[in-house]
Amino acid sequence: MAWSSLHTDVMLDFFSRLTVKGLHRCRCVSREWLSVISNPNLRTLHRQHWRQHPLMLVLDNINSTTYVITVSDMGGAVLNHFIVDLPVTSSFAIIGYTYCELICFSLNHDKLYVCNPSTQELAEVPSSPYSFRFSASLPPMGFFTLTKQHHILAIGRAPSLDQYKIVRLFMRNVEKNGAYDFGCEVFTIRDGEHVDSGSWKLIGDCPCSVSQTSHASVEGAIYWPVSDHALRSQRNHILRLDLETEMFEFISGPQDYLYGLDHEDDDFISFSLQELKGCVCLVNRYQPFFVLDVWMLKDRANGIWVKEHRIDLPPLDHHCMIQGFIPSNHDDGNLLIFMSSNQTYYYYNIQTQTFSVADNLNAEGLHSFFVYYDNFFSLGTR
Repeated sequence: MAWSSLHTDVMLDFFSRLTVKGLHRCRCVSREWLSVISNPNLRTLHRQHWRQHPLMLVLDNINSTTYVITVSDMGGAVLNHFIVDLPVTSSFAIIGYTYCELICFSLNHDKLYVCNPSTQELAEVPSSPYSFRFSASLPPMGFFTLTKQHHILAIGRAPSLDQYKIVRLFMRNVEKNGAYDFGCEVFTIRDGEHVDSGSWKLIGDCPCSVSQTSHASVEGAIYWPVSDHALRSQRNHILRLDLETEMFEFISGPQDYLYGLDHEDDDFISFSLQELKGCVCLVNRYQPFFVLDVWMLKDRANGIWVKEHRIDLPPLDHHCMIQGFIPSNHDDGNLLIFMSSNQTYYYYNIQTQTFSVADNLNAEGLHSFFVYYDNFFSLGTR
């Protein structure tokens, strides 16, 4: 059958299964292919397909200014390879923050870069007139003090606006009781517009202190665990920032499982938040019995949480992090879990409730792994 005789919908379905890198190559084949690939409906189909077929992104730290980003399928086949050369040497380890598609690199608490591995774009984010004047007066932070950062950084997507927003909570001062006072600013990235054309917007004070090591970036919002004991005792466990209205609100954790949410002893405040299967996921490590409870927020308006998994950790340990969900055609899929005690990645099979070592992810060297989605979003540098 001749290609020209295929219906447009069939051609769109075919191209939606290719990576962005592959599509850029196909654009050069013929005018007919260029026309189909330029069809705006392809972007929608492409997003739908790749949301169901996540990839694995490996962030490899080469030196203080260079990262190598490798994107592969779950079988290990390399689909994309991108070297990120950052023009500024950092005084401490660069930290990459990702929301499944875009990555932010924060250097020395003042320089900020955003990267899209799919389109192989890197752009510097303009400096902020708000947070800079506060951070300039604070002492420099070292590698071993990153748990008390001047900035808390997150990035998320506002779906109805087709925009990404970088959210930065920046330290204004330290109060006498040791608590942190944070302001909040937002930088909007629009598809196809150069990042230079954007600017920071101050949206006010962060209404409470939040975790500096955990957040969930889910379509349309950012979620942080609340660190304030008084608020948690009122069942305000989680702070939510709506990326479209840029308004804060508090939400409660699961009604049926409060251990670690309301306890006044920091040793027992062991829950963390992340995105999992498109939902806000609360992971509560019940330390005395080495159990990991995984709750999913199914209905935010009515505060309905569902405990999706209860994972027995022995003979491993409770110092672990769920990196993401990997769907499978043969069973219910796997959770990718990193165990800090032995610096090893594991697959947890949801159906059989068993662990297996992720041999393909445990190479030597300093690596970070993320579940990643191929995407068209342009930073406007090409």
